[in-house]
Amino acid sequence: MRRKLNVVAFLVSIFATLLSVYSMAGSVRSVDIITLFFSGVIVGITTLNFIKRKKTSDTKE
Repeated sequence: MRRKLNVVAFLVSIFATLLSVYSMAGSVRSVDIITLFFSGVIVGITTLNFIKRKKTSDTKE
């Protein structure tokens, strides 16, 4: 189960990176790039916290 969550976190980070690269390639304002970057960071932190929570709940059982 933990491995699946790690794979999901990896895919989400790749997706956020691709979105930011795509926005930089086009004529997009820097505000959009900053927003994409911070949304990717927030998604990554949320996923890591979820994985940590699952780890602690797995060890308690």
